[in-house]
Amino acid sequence: MVYGIFNIKSSRCLKFTWKVNSIENSEDVESAKKNKRDSFLKRRHTVTLLGFLCSVVMHSQRLNLSIAMVAMVNSTSILTTSSHRNSTECPLPQKEHATLETHRTGEFVWDPELQGHILGAGFLGYLLAQIPGGLLAGRFGTKPILLIGLFAASICNLLSPVAAQQHAYLLAVIHLIRGMGQGLQQPSMSVLMAKWFPRNERGFLSAFIYCGYPLGAFIASLISGALCDLEFLGGWPLVFYTFGLLGVFVGFLMVFFFFEQPSDDPNITPSELQHIIQNQDNSSVAARPPTPWKGILFSVPTYALVLALFGQYWMAFYFLSVHPTYMGTILNIPIKENGILSSGPFVAQAFTGFFACWLAFWLTKNKSIKINTLRKGANTLSCILFTIGTIGVYLSGCDTMWNEICLFIATASIGFGFAGCLITAVDMSPTYCGVLMGFASTLASFSGFAIPMTMGALTKHEQTLAQWGKMFLITAGVGAGSGIVFLTLGSTDIQPWDPCSSKDVNMNSSEKPQDKSLPMDSVEIQLKTQKL
Repeated sequence: MVYGIFNIKSSRCLKFTWKVNSIENSEDVESAKKNKRDSFLKRRHTVTLLGFLCSVVMHSQRLNLSIAMVAMVNSTSILTTSSHRNSTECPLPQKEHATLETHRTGEFVWDPELQGHILGAGFLGYLLAQIPGGLLAGRFGTKPILLIGLFAASICNLLSPVAAQQHAYLLAVIHLIRGMGQGLQQPSMSVLMAKWFPRNERGFLSAFIYCGYPLGAFIASLISGALCDLEFLGGWPLVFYTFGLLGVFVGFLMVFFFFEQPSDDPNITPSELQHIIQNQDNSSVAARPPTPWKGILFSVPTYALVLALFGQYWMAFYFLSVHPTYMGTILNIPIKENGILSSGPFVAQAFTGFFACWLAFWLTKNKSIKINTLRKGANTLSCILFTIGTIGVYLSGCDTMWNEICLFIATASIGFGFAGCLITAVDMSPTYCGVLMGFASTLASFSGFAIPMTMGALTKHEQTLAQWGKMFLITAGVGAGSGIVFLTLGSTDIQPWDPCSSKDVNMNSSEKPQDKSLPMDSVEIQLKTQKL
């Protein structure tokens, strides 16, 4: 028997599914229905968990270089063999004088400028791959692009110790490629969210994925410092081996447990498939029109999103890339303690991110707030608290306790942004969210490249509190400015250039969605006949 389904979601957004298969009798359909029982953990939750693990790997592989760099570089040799001037404003505590040479005798003599080039290479690769990542994910699907990026980044981590032994710029090239692998993942995540997450759950589930970023940074900070302190294999190479293997492991989980879209998953229940379909802005139309580049490039909300992401990326990348160097060279904190102190704030960031996404889900579910207000409010709160915390670090000087308290506030505040501008691309354009996120994230990712380069330029000749103070003020200014721009010019409405911009799809969370449900029998037929 031949079955066909034609589901009209809106006048401008069509979803057409045609399945052909031979079903011997109606009892097969009834049997399929009985075999697929509802459970608390849905298939979309499994996808969310896999995306979360990808985020953990991505951020842990970014931060491990920053912490390992403190152990790799012989700071004492640099100070004694060059005109470089180090500040004595923050001397090592008396009880730690005996360990001063221990934590400063790395095997590589790389000045701050060269360190900036190595740290910046990964972020440069990340921004170069953003637009290609969005286009490739839209054309070939999320799964292959995610896997290519994940395995490429992980292999580069495994090769890092060998590259560092050969030449500093070979290590930079390896991390350029690692960054490109991670650049493929970010826009692919947006496509994943559009395909799998119902609109009324998107804020919660998407933000939960982004909570993997601070957790990855926490794990990397906590483990990397301890690994660098070991004598086995030199200590610091263990950092790259550990997180490289973690990425390979998560990659294999994606191979076996992730499916491109709900209808491809043989284990999804009819009720869950129906729930996802009837609550989607359609991102998988039968024949997607060409990318509306003119609409994207001449849209004010697009550039508001770019600047908002630039600020959020700067806020996050600063603490991932150069702050461990500040703690090691200015505050004179030993490498193991450096890792522990760096890890604490990322736990707070994970909690604030999870709280923000839970609150966003509760508010939208109860129709207490519009999505536009929610995204802007979360982003603004993030920027305000970050600015306060960063200025606090600037004013703390050599006081380690107040440095840690203010670092805690600044880092934790980034979590509120997970429910803000980071998922706005999916709200603005369900159909082209991968392309939009790729474009916006490419421009915004210049922040990751600019941070270590700026740090290297400021501290090349003077590793002092005054020079680092300039970096703190620049960082606070970027965070505050990006928040103001998104608050005044940003938007979460589906844009006019998206095929799904008709009134029945483009609505606030307070509006009641029209009934777009498929008959249960049709969903069951989709499940039974999805493999032609």
